[in-house]
Amino acid sequence: SAHCTCDLCKEFRSDIDSNEDFATRGTSRKALKTPSDIVQFCQQVELTRTAKSHHLNARSSRSHCLVQIHLRIQKGSSFFQPTFIFVDLAGSERVRKSGVTGDASKEAFGINSSLTTLGRVIQLLGCKNNYHVPYRDSTLTMLLKPLFGGSSFTSVIVNVSSDAAHKEESIAALRFGQRMTLIKNAATVVQGQSVEEEKQGLLRELTSVQNQIRELADKGQSGHFHHHADTSAKATFLSNLSARDKARSAMRRSQIQLAESKAVGSSDEVIRQLENRVEQYTLSHNNLRDLVEREKMIPNFWIPPSALHEKLANRAEELESQLRLI
Repeated sequence: SAHCTCDLCKEFRSDIDSNEDFATRGTSRKALKTPSDIVQFCQQVELTRTAKSHHLNARSSRSHCLVQIHLRIQKGSSFFQPTFIFVDLAGSERVRKSGVTGDASKEAFGINSSLTTLGRVIQLLGCKNNYHVPYRDSTLTMLLKPLFGGSSFTSVIVNVSSDAAHKEESIAALRFGQRMTLIKNAATVVQGQSVEEEKQGLLRELTSVQNQIRELADKGQSGHFHHHADTSAKATFLSNLSARDKARSAMRRSQIQLAESKAVGSSDEVIRQLENRVEQYTLSHNNLRDLVEREKMIPNFWIPPSALHEKLANRAEELESQLRLI
């Protein structure tokens, strides 16, 4: 199975519980059974990433991207679950060279700021002294924290330009790679677990989470209409909500079709038609999404779910997804 986290510098919500867990909210797992499924998934991720053109790059990624692939290797009644995390960092770009303005300039600042924090974390990890490592200074470094220690095995690929005009950026990137070599991990293999024990453990946790969700709903902490909400406005909201979900499904289907067509080498005309379709569905989805969010902001209309309810709902969805994979 796999899930991805994109546009970290633009939209991100996190949860830190009593066990100091840190994770994205709103991500979901997708079951992958063959290598071609993985290729298709990665192509779909690439299509959903935000990219813009500027003086230095015709298609510049405006976000970092993390793709996690959770393998399940079963041998008899036991199984292993290694995880691969692929990280594509957006390049550090100087605004005076790229010429970006407005929102793109803010995005560049966010990207560069997170990369600066990452560089500082790596530098301190490479020191022999026990300095405080500022993981919490950036969303990016909190998400990458498991890769910098423990039982992880981490490899780094540094991309540099041979153009003399970008000498300073290339040297900085090489120094970043050099500092990475100073971090020492001790990769270990976790012993296999019982399939039945895992299933029963997931079922117990799911039951507990669902009970907590029901208790919160009874206390009015789930998303619901205000008791003064207008009846016709509620009907319009539910209609727009349904239309948004349908538009999102159509957008994702068209993105998959485009990824598949590019993978098999379809004609330029077919690719253009599919790209136009993706653009149309994306525009429709975004308009409906914004409309629904504006409706939620109407006074005495919608009461959003509590943070705890939303967190538990996401956890229940994740547990159900894991059970389907067993």
